[in-house]
Amino acid sequence: RNQRLSVEPSGILTACEDGYVRLWSLPQDNPRALFDATKTASESLAISSWVDDDNAQKLYLRFADHSIGILDPELNLRRISGPPADRLGKLCITPGGECAIVATPTELVCINLQSGLTMCRVDKHDVEQNCTSMLVVDGELFALFNDHVMVMEVETLREKHIHQLPDDNAGQLVRVPGGDTILVLADEHIHELKHGKLSTVATSASSAENYDGITFSQSGEQYAIRCANGSVRLDSRDGRTPSRLLLG
Repeated sequence: RNQRLSVEPSGILTACEDGYVRLWSLPQDNPRALFDATKTASESLAISSWVDDDNAQKLYLRFADHSIGILDPELNLRRISGPPADRLGKLCITPGGECAIVATPTELVCINLQSGLTMCRVDKHDVEQNCTSMLVVDGELFALFNDHVMVMEVETLREKHIHQLPDDNAGQLVRVPGGDTILVLADEHIHELKHGKLSTVATSASSAENYDGITFSQSGEQYAIRCANGSVRLDSRDGRTPSRLLLG
């Protein structure tokens, strides 16, 4: 659920929300400063959300002063003003990189990344809950909260559906590659959201094996599930390949 970034000799290594690890090349004049040391701590400290855009080759991040940073492959950083962030500070980039959808303490807000203007906004279903994950699929925005999923039109944020979950600790949305199936990960359950219907497809055997994360291969045929005890289970969707357990 938590994204990580580290600087390596050959570039910046990022673990992104889609489950893939990417290496971003550094410019020839490495090292170079990304953040001005004269800035205050809130302006220089990036909070949890790092979202990459394969098409535009950019990284997007939220700062503790609520601004949104846009980092290109040459490590040029541009910042625009943003609304107040909720505790997790999640953001989601629309296809083409035109807009960012950000979570505030009371609503979801769509911001044009060129102008910085607010395009539209929608109230949270429950202001007591933080947005734990967001995903754009086929013109729809899926926003995950602790116990429900909101489905909205991307362009207008018009609410279409609310799917109530039997959990209060949901933390990850994952699209299964090659299809329109979305998985919702909670501590004890994995739910499947397909064609507007929500169903539970897996239940953890014990608290030690509670689900902490899931990612798929690019083909979608294989997947890996990370458990609370540090182990990782490798498996295939068709069941033809024997599953493997890696102990952490």
